[in-house]
Amino acid sequence: MVNKKLLLLGSSGLIGSAIFRKLTDLKSFEILTPSSYELDLRDSFAVDRYFQTHKPTHVIHAAGKSGGVYANVNNPSTFSVENTLMTVNVLQSAFKAETKRLLQFIPSCIYPLSAELPYKEEAIGSGHIEESSKYFAYAKLNALMMAQAFNQQHKTEFISIIPSNVYGLAIKSASENSHVIPSLVHRMLVAVKTNQKDIQIWGDGKNKRDFLYSDDLAEATLMILNHASPKPVINVASGEVVSISSLAELIRETVDYKGTLNYKNNGLAGAAHKYLDSSTANALGWKARTSLKDGIRSLLV
Repeated sequence: MVNKKLLLLGSSGLIGSAIFRKLTDLKSFEILTPSSYELDLRDSFAVDRYFQTHKPTHVIHAAGKSGGVYANVNNPSTFSVENTLMTVNVLQSAFKAETKRLLQFIPSCIYPLSAELPYKEEAIGSGHIEESSKYFAYAKLNALMMAQAFNQQHKTEFISIIPSNVYGLAIKSASENSHVIPSLVHRMLVAVKTNQKDIQIWGDGKNKRDFLYSDDLAEATLMILNHASPKPVINVASGEVVSISSLAELIRETVDYKGTLNYKNNGLAGAAHKYLDSSTANALGWKARTSLKDGIRSLLV
C-alpha cells in the first residue's frame, strides 16, 4: 500500500526531468508533478493551498530561475526575487504541511572565491561570492540558510544538494543565455548548419569546471531521499575537472565543427576555477557513472 507522497517541483526542467525518469524505482511513493501552469511557486496562497490539499510526505524542489553568466548579468532582480519567493513559499508550506523530508538544489556559485579547491561544504559563507552571479547566488545562499534555520528551530529535514555544473538531455531550448555546455553545443550546431567560420567564446578558455550529467545527479538525489540520516548540505560532483577550452574542443569534435574558436576575455567568464569535493555524497555509496565525453554524445542522439 502506498502511504508516502513525493512532490517533485520543476519536473520539466533539466534536473527535475532527469529525476522524473528515475522515479520508476520509487514504487512506495505516490508521485505528484504539477507544472508551473498548475502551480505558480511565486504565489504563496497557491503553494500553501496545494501543500495543505495534497500533504506530500517528501518534496524534491528542483524548480527555479537560472541561466548562464550573460543571463545573470542582465536580469539580476528577476533571478534574485523569483528564486527567493519560491524558496520562502515552498519551505514554509512544507513545514506547515508536516513534510518529512525536503530536498532542494543550490548552485555551486554560492561558494566564496577564496575557498580552497575543491570546494567543501564547510567553506560556505566564509567569503565573497563571484561578482557576475552574485544576486542569484545570494538568493540561493539564503535558501540554504533558510533550510538550516528551519532544521534548527523546527527539527525539519530540509536538505540542500549542491551539484557542480549540470548538463543533460533537456537541451532543445538552449540559447546564448544557457549554461556553458548547452550554449556551446547549440552554437556549434548552428555554426555547422550555416557554415559559420568562427565562434566567439567568453573568457580565455583557462577556467576550470566540473560538469555533472543530470542522470547521475538524479541517482544521487534519490539515494539521499531514501538515506536514513543524510547530512543537511551535500556536494554532488563528477570529479572530472576540465578547462573551458578542453570542453570546447571536445564539443567541436563531437559535432564535427571545422571553424575557429576565438576566445574573448571580457571579464564575464565567471570564477576562474570552480569544482567541488564530493566525498560526502561518495560516502553514501554514490559515484558519477557518465564521463563528460559520453554525456555530450548523448545530447546529440
